[in-house]
Amino acid sequence: MLILRKFKLAFAFPMNPDEDNEGVGRVLEDNGGSDYNFKVRSLTTVKISKTSDSPSPRSGHRIVASDSDLIVVGGYSNHGDNSPCLFDELWKFNIARNGWERLVTKGPFPKELASHSVILLGDTLICYGGSGLPFGTSASNQVHMCNLKTLVWKIVETSGETPPALYGQAVYINNNSFYTIGGTDGVNYSIDIYRLDLPTLKWEAIFVSKGLAIDNEPKPRYRHELGFYDGKILLLGGGESSGIACFGYEMKEIHQFDIEKRNWIKTSTKSEHFVGGVECFPSPRLAHGCVQSGTDVWISGGRSHESLHKDIWKLHLPTLTWSIVKDLAYPFPVYFHTMAVTPSGCTYTFGGITDPYYKHRVNKLMKFWVKIPTLKEMAWETLLASYPNLPNVKSQVLIENGIPREFVERISTPKTEEDNVENTVGL
Repeated sequence: MLILRKFKLAFAFPMNPDEDNEGVGRVLEDNGGSDYNFKVRSLTTVKISKTSDSPSPRSGHRIVASDSDLIVVGGYSNHGDNSPCLFDELWKFNIARNGWERLVTKGPFPKELASHSVILLGDTLICYGGSGLPFGTSASNQVHMCNLKTLVWKIVETSGETPPALYGQAVYINNNSFYTIGGTDGVNYSIDIYRLDLPTLKWEAIFVSKGLAIDNEPKPRYRHELGFYDGKILLLGGGESSGIACFGYEMKEIHQFDIEKRNWIKTSTKSEHFVGGVECFPSPRLAHGCVQSGTDVWISGGRSHESLHKDIWKLHLPTLTWSIVKDLAYPFPVYFHTMAVTPSGCTYTFGGITDPYYKHRVNKLMKFWVKIPTLKEMAWETLLASYPNLPNVKSQVLIENGIPREFVERISTPKTEEDNVENTVGL
């Protein structure tokens, strides 16, 4: 555990812009020297601002993260009364404010919003695939993009060898190439790989299934996850489902797809976790959460058969070694949730199903750091935790009092509060 203690703050914020001409301001100190504990690899529930709305409990949604915001796209719920619905919603969680905001967008919002795929590329959301209702009766192979500055959606016109309409696929971007792997149409499962060249928006089929006995080909699947290392895409888990039954695939041996050679390699992994002298690996699972930070992949939760999981594992890619993270697990089993990691290394997990009968969904937001961030990042988090009203101070006042512009620019003001921003900090 890494702790910052007695982090002293001394910023002068004028009580009134028309006063304090002689430099008389309010000096903030850290509540009499109380401690704020910055913890690495400790799962905590994010306390949502009391003035903030929140997304409804859901599953099958996707989130992406920057250092300033989380973005939630879509999802599914039965509202507890067997009245199923898809959420044609785009939500933003501003990390500095600890507050949610539903974004009002323009243009053609995606319609297939369960088990779709979403990637954040700069200020652009790329949304691909997904299922409508009832599941398996409609799926998508359209590429939707949303500019997060203008909040305008558009359907991207593509050419070439277009993939079939599927949901539950996994996607990855590398060197201006958008890869989609596997998925299902509700009846048949796939392990085919298609690549979209982003500059030309042309699709290419780079691997089409030939049968399980050929070239180390993995089983077709959906709701798997991916890692990437040394020019290879790693296939992690996934499986098939029928009704309430789910059948996940193991991760003791994993398949890697070599992008240059365009072939599959089956590789055994190792583990640092032993029980009774026996080497242990993550249980087979699908619908788990997954993020990659540097050369480590983290997976969480998931389901296979009647087993629901709440554990968190790390796979170190250079050595393909698994380790279970002791004292880091969800407070409840969860699947069909989603995870995202910020560039600074803070992982967030949101939503999901917590019972084996697909009835109970949550909208809890939790976080943990997967690596030790920079001292500036730790100082910024400490400052926000010590003074939750700090984001209400006008940006220019914060900058004039020494807070770096890069952090001030992370503070987002909900549209409904733009005229109510204060320039003082209340303790």
